[in-house]
Amino acid sequence: MQSLELLETDEIELDRLPKLLFDDWVRDFFPAFQRQNRVNLNAKVRISFANCEWVSPLPILAIATELMSFSEVGRIVEIDLGEGASTHDAAMRRRRTLKFLSFHGFLSAFCCRQDLIVRFQFDKDGDKGNLGLWHVGAAGLKRLRESINRSRVEMIYGDAVVLPVTIWKLPVPSSPNLTSLVREKVRELLKMADTSLFKFKTDSRKYRDVTLQRLNQILLELVENAAEHAYSESIPGYVGLYARVRQTQSDEARAARVLEISKSRLLGKVLLNEKQLQIEIFVLDVGKGLFADLDAWKNEDLQSLRAKNSSHHPLQLTASLLFQKPLSRHDRGEREVSRLRGSSTGLMHLHKILSHGGGNDRSMIITGREWLAGPHPRPPGFTDNVVSSGGHIQTSDALTGTIFHLGISPAVIPDLNSQWFSSDKPANFKIRQSIIKKLADSKPPRILSSKVIDIRSGEGLESVERRVREHTSRSLGATVIRVNRVAEKILLIR
Repeated sequence: MQSLELLETDEIELDRLPKLLFDDWVRDFFPAFQRQNRVNLNAKVRISFANCEWVSPLPILAIATELMSFSEVGRIVEIDLGEGASTHDAAMRRRRTLKFLSFHGFLSAFCCRQDLIVRFQFDKDGDKGNLGLWHVGAAGLKRLRESINRSRVEMIYGDAVVLPVTIWKLPVPSSPNLTSLVREKVRELLKMADTSLFKFKTDSRKYRDVTLQRLNQILLELVENAAEHAYSESIPGYVGLYARVRQTQSDEARAARVLEISKSRLLGKVLLNEKQLQIEIFVLDVGKGLFADLDAWKNEDLQSLRAKNSSHHPLQLTASLLFQKPLSRHDRGEREVSRLRGSSTGLMHLHKILSHGGGNDRSMIITGREWLAGPHPRPPGFTDNVVSSGGHIQTSDALTGTIFHLGISPAVIPDLNSQWFSSDKPANFKIRQSIIKKLADSKPPRILSSKVIDIRSGEGLESVERRVREHTSRSLGATVIRVNRVAEKILLIR
């Protein structure tokens, strides 16, 4: 595939995407696609999967999020899904790829904006008498997906979709309801995750509560961060979300995994051993990028880094601080800022959440020209800023936005520390009683009848009550509670 030229044209073609579409496409071609797309937001876009025998999630999620975020009303997006009835091996692999795109929600992602004209073409050469037939919008795609999903080909990594692809329009940063809107959307997504992830009575089901809580925490941190920081007030930005369980029991799946890792140098630092169950989570925005406000960050440790001219590789130079220090334009040293926002940033909380996995949870961050990957917590001898012992690479071209690719293991019960409390342990009786007292002393009184508590809130007592009522209305058994950095200041006053 040739690089896109930066010209103002009436049409942008991602024509004949490569036969094997791996993460390296994001590195080599996505930045140029972003620049071309933003030259003319009305330009017709044509995307062809006709040649694709393999598609990794990241390239398609990135393309869809870019188009939803930066397109004028009425833009035409045409998607060629290739041929229909053919029986040779390459055609079988293309049908399998098409089924993956349909079943996991990647095709539907292009239809999340009703003000765009999105149309799909399948079997355009007329093998089934459908020469030139276009399937327009979500309604047309629904009929097409029904046909595609009936295909008897089996997807290599299985059909365990934890969260189907979702491209969600974020609230503007100044929205007074930002936090509540994010939490409402995450709750909606978690209902889908619960249904799909734990639909079978497997050994992993006993970790259901813990897994869902950690997935909840991760999505809240990353989506709220994107809403607050990724886009300006004038741009209605979108975030792309997707999660799955990668099943690699077959020889074909294991071979595909090896090939994928060879095409993405850091993917091997995200994935666990092929025999271990792992949830992969993708959260992506195409906004300003993680370091857009670097000059305004308030932290003494950054002074020496600025002296090293970190503008060309800020992720590498701040790698040792991102998860440990409150790097932000908000000065956590000021009492009022700390009271309102807490003493930790979203990335610090993400690190704490992932560190509960005992080293089985991994992350990859992509922003600008840099990719950074590694386990949480970082093991002895791990150095973020080199590939040999850590996981950092620098590319020749810079993408716009921030991508998180996470791998979490459901087969881990987190160690309880100062951030987590078991609701039924005698040692935490005072904490539990403090929460109950605060709810009971409020006007009107709020009653906490169950010992099961699952809360995380930045909205204060009202949100806590709603979360408590939501989760105590079901019988979940003894689980863990987490009090958010803001809510803890309201609730845990002894």
